[in-house]
Amino acid sequence: METDFDTNILDKLDAGFQGHYEGSGERWGLGVDFTYLKLKDERQADITTMTKATLTDLFGFYRVINNFHVLAGARLADLNIKLTNPGQADAEGDRSLADVYAGGRLILPLSDSWSASLRGDVGAGDSDLVWNAVAVLNWDITRSIAMRGGYRWLNYELEKENDPLESKLDMRLEGPFMGVGFRW
Repeated sequence: METDFDTNILDKLDAGFQGHYEGSGERWGLGVDFTYLKLKDERQADITTMTKATLTDLFGFYRVINNFHVLAGARLADLNIKLTNPGQADAEGDRSLADVYAGGRLILPLSDSWSASLRGDVGAGDSDLVWNAVAVLNWDITRSIAMRGGYRWLNYELEKENDPLESKLDMRLEGPFMGVGFRW
């Protein structure tokens, strides 16, 4: 089964939540990133596809120079897809993936209160390839409150021909985000 969410994802979004936390010392730091999405796509002939995705990144980073961090971590994905077709049997599938990755983050100060950051990482494990890219614009409103907005691309590729249930997954989640950050 192939499902295409190439249209505006806001039309398909039933629920969503994203949270990000980082703690760091002078050079070393740890972080977690969590995303939950519930997407619903209703097609002609009353066919409905419900997709739930829970994505969790656990990572560590090291500040090599003032504006550049190397990072490494684990990315966990739990996916559930359910196809409902009235008058016929429903189909449902679950897939959990655990991958390790490595990458970097560049922070570009633009002024005293504005900065931009670019992050990229690539990894593998249960997937054949997973890559992630994030561009962020930060506005420090006060010393402890910031507004953040940007764009994220997350791509999974998986093809297991030797699997008894032959699996294939090519999933890309991408789109804008906006949030509030707090420092203490």
